[in-house]
Amino acid sequence: MKEVLKETNYVATTKVNSSNQLIKNWELEGFSMPESIVASPTEDWLYVSNANQNEKGYISRITKAGKVDNYKWVTGLNNPAGLALYQDNLFVGDGKELHIIDVKKGKLINSFTSTDVVSLNDVVVSKTGQVFISDIAGGKIFTLENNKLVVWFQTPEIKHPNGIFIQDDNLIIADFGAELSLELTPDKYGSLYKVNLKDKTATMIKSAYQLGALDGLAAVKDGYLVTGGTVSDLFFINDTTKQLIGTFPKGLADMSILANTLYAPILFSNKIESFSVPNNLVSSETIDDNWHRIKTKEEYLKLAADNFYGDNEGTSVASHDGQIFGVFGGKILTGTWDWKDTFFTRTSKIGDLDLGYDEIVIEVNATQMRLTLKQGKGATVVYDKK
Repeated sequence: MKEVLKETNYVATTKVNSSNQLIKNWELEGFSMPESIVASPTEDWLYVSNANQNEKGYISRITKAGKVDNYKWVTGLNNPAGLALYQDNLFVGDGKELHIIDVKKGKLINSFTSTDVVSLNDVVVSKTGQVFISDIAGGKIFTLENNKLVVWFQTPEIKHPNGIFIQDDNLIIADFGAELSLELTPDKYGSLYKVNLKDKTATMIKSAYQLGALDGLAAVKDGYLVTGGTVSDLFFINDTTKQLIGTFPKGLADMSILANTLYAPILFSNKIESFSVPNNLVSSETIDDNWHRIKTKEEYLKLAADNFYGDNEGTSVASHDGQIFGVFGGKILTGTWDWKDTFFTRTSKIGDLDLGYDEIVIEVNATQMRLTLKQGKGATVVYDKK
């Protein structure tokens, strides 16, 4: 973080454009580059990491009503970033080290490092107590095994893993982007990924493709809130939906949500803000319950390619590399696909039957795909997402 700030010589702005889905409860100033905040599920405390740029960093403790208990509750850290609470331990990603703080005593009780670590950032702990840490500069996800930091996951697709979160059997990773710079251009923005905790298979969440310089990540009903754009836009994301929730000052960092309350550190404004999150925060500006017409190949690749669709007779998939494969009625479907104007084009056959070439109107919603043949003038078929 310090290296990025030094490189860009960033000057903070406090301008806020909009926050159209959130109700502001309070804000509290007096922090020094607050990077992460985490809420205790059982007590009235919020813990805040202060990166403090060129000085030693520290942890603050405040109440959920926005009252300061101690700005410098735990001191002597380097550049503390991500935080995670598990039982009575607060885990802190701090440059080369992962720290454990006993929250009952307010004392640092252990620290871990590895020669493989470059710069640790966000931390998350599974229900079973397994700790995961993102190495934003090194492009790795570490885990703590037998009091040692070991590499758990790495892929060339995720250059700079930033915010992380565990939901169900997946580790959700917010990739900052192709370069670790606050001058990141949209063609190098990061995307959101799911990594299966059991087999470590990784898939991109298509609606969050190149969403922005991704940072903070938290779960809400039916999806996630993630900071994107140029680290100032807050989006609601799920497998099929992208919705802009609000625009904040640059530096909306590692958020925390407890019940319907969002706690948001604003890194460059040196303050914390609290918001109430509406219960209906699941609507969409991109895809909703109504059919959405896909009109470009790029959009198809983001929203529909590599998904299996079908009915009781079978399923098929159109892969990102232009291939079609499936099984219907016990017969093999093969073919190729591409795009022409606003139409999905395919040349295919099923078994020995040549289906020839067609140009098709493609529409999708969260759970189905609708195909209308002959540029929307022929037969219509609806398939469920499998």
